[in-house]
Amino acid sequence: MKETTYSQGDHKLTSLNTEILLNNLNPVFFETGTNTGLGVSCAVECGFKKIYSIDIEERYYEMALQNFKNTDDVEFNFFLGDSGVVMSKILDGIDEKITFWLDGHEFYKIPLINELESIKNHKVKGHTILIDDVRMLTRPEWNNIGLESIIKKIKEIDENYEIYFVDSVNGKKDILVAKLLSHDTNL
Repeated sequence: MKETTYSQGDHKLTSLNTEILLNNLNPVFFETGTNTGLGVSCAVECGFKKIYSIDIEERYYEMALQNFKNTDDVEFNFFLGDSGVVMSKILDGIDEKITFWLDGHEFYKIPLINELESIKNHKVKGHTILIDDVRMLTRPEWNNIGLESIIKKIKEIDENYEIYFVDSVNGKKDILVAKLLSHDTNL
């Protein structure tokens, strides 16, 4: 990976870490909010072989294209656009379970509800959903979305989702994890 020069607004840290990802592996990693590529780097470190990432800002999209190249081991797929709009089209081409890292947002433009709707409508079921910045869900600059409305939307995807929270570098219980836990009755 090339060395990155940072400017104002660039993430030098990510809430995503290998512990979270290694506990939530699926064949595909899908991120909204590429930014400087720290989430993509974490996904590579955890062994994901197919990585998809969307960013609304052209500079982050271009940065990702320059810094990450397909190899025999990893397939990178980067997209420029509003994740709330383009995500469903991208998902149409994916036929495997996905670990989603939903972190695409700008102030007053939060695509999270649309992203969850795209996941709900995807032909494959049983994905793992990781949502960053839970602390922001009740803030005016996030349109006061509210945690309850996000949980309701996740339960619309599958009422059997188990939802719990983990700490991040930004705060306690700042990452929502939604996953289907296997209930093996033969134990």
